[in-house]
Amino acid sequence: MMKYIIASFVLLNLIFLTYAQVPEITCEQEFGLQGTTCSPCQQKVHEYSFASFASNVIAKQPPSDKCLIVLTFLYNLIGDGTTTTPAESPTLDPVKVNQAIEKSCDDTANQCSESHVQDVYTEVEKACETELEGVDPKTPIINPSDPKSTGYKAALIIMMYYTAIPSRGFFCNKIGDGKVL
Repeated sequence: MMKYIIASFVLLNLIFLTYAQVPEITCEQEFGLQGTTCSPCQQKVHEYSFASFASNVIAKQPPSDKCLIVLTFLYNLIGDGTTTTPAESPTLDPVKVNQAIEKSCDDTANQCSESHVQDVYTEVEKACETELEGVDPKTPIINPSDPKSTGYKAALIIMMYYTAIPSRGFFCNKIGDGKVL
């Protein structure tokens, strides 16, 4: 039951993030900068942002970074072309969810190293040290054009990569009957 609640929460948040981003955009476009270039933090956030995931879903291609099983799961759940617009949110049919999880576990098996995820979150943390100081988990930024959103995006990337390997273990655990739902 807990996996279902967490999977639902993650799914709904990633759907929001996926469709809130414009595919194939530059760093400057992602951050709404005009006449100026991205800061080192913004460049690093753009490098690991979910905008590339959105373009993959639209192009019907799986995510290239297999460390992020949650994005692979989301792709396998909605990336088959049956739902490609926010108006057509996927249903949480237990059979389809379990099939998406099983496929995601197969797709990501032995595809992620601890050194890779550590390199990513360390790079983002170093590049975004100042921006991360302004992150207050009690008051999340909803507006992506808010200047403070860079710190929140950096924090999300760090969290996604820091938990990448444990998340795969959580989703792919075969204890019991091997089903999440």
